[in-house]
Amino acid sequence: AFMQEATRLREDKKLDEAAKRLEMATEYDSENQPVKLALDAVKQELAELKVEQEKAEHAARIERLKTSVSADAGAGDAGGAAEAFDELRKVLPENDAYIVDEGPRLIANAFVAMAKNALNEGRAPQVDKVEKFADRALSYVPAHADALKIKSQIEPLLLQLKLKNDFAEAIKKDDIEDAERILRELRPAKLPAEDAFATEEGPIKLAEAYVLRGKSALSRDEFDEAKLNVDHALALVGDYAPAITLKEEIKKR
Repeated sequence: AFMQEATRLREDKKLDEAAKRLEMATEYDSENQPVKLALDAVKQELAELKVEQEKAEHAARIERLKTSVSADAGAGDAGGAAEAFDELRKVLPENDAYIVDEGPRLIANAFVAMAKNALNEGRAPQVDKVEKFADRALSYVPAHADALKIKSQIEPLLLQLKLKNDFAEAIKKDDIEDAERILRELRPAKLPAEDAFATEEGPIKLAEAYVLRGKSALSRDEFDEAKLNVDHALALVGDYAPAITLKEEIKKR
């Protein structure tokens, strides 16, 4: 009876149940060869089925990860795409075509898109972000043409950023002469037309610093020194109100 039930279950592909019936049959008759052979055959089928299921699960996981890479990269989430790609690296051979070419290209393209977005943000591009995203793209595809182009575009921006930081540091240290030198350097650094640092913001900060010096000199009754600083301020920003006010105050004194 156990043998007949096991045969039916085996035909219905219910191998686990068939194995249980055959094991119960061996408990009653451990020397029954047909039962033992049938049990061995079912166990072999179960082992093969397990291997096939593991292969199918492995293939399905790979496809899910590839889909994640494509979807995240397409949505501009290069970080998410990179995470999924790292998981793929754990389950695919190093020389797999997806690991060598398609995956890195998708992620690099996503980082390039992020770099371009950062490059076009407002008046002042976030240069550090642009550089970071371009470098990430190149880490996946070292010869990526667009990433290399962006790197060449931001070189003058990086110079401008450095000069602006140096200018701010000089103003902070009250080294106005050095700040003025840096401002002169910024002008030939080819600031974009919409960047008014060299023509407005920088000169105003310098004029402010000169006025502060002038006020300090005036408080010590050093009129010539005060006037000299006011003249410097007005040479930079001709209508700078604090400098004009200080000039009138010097005349009264």
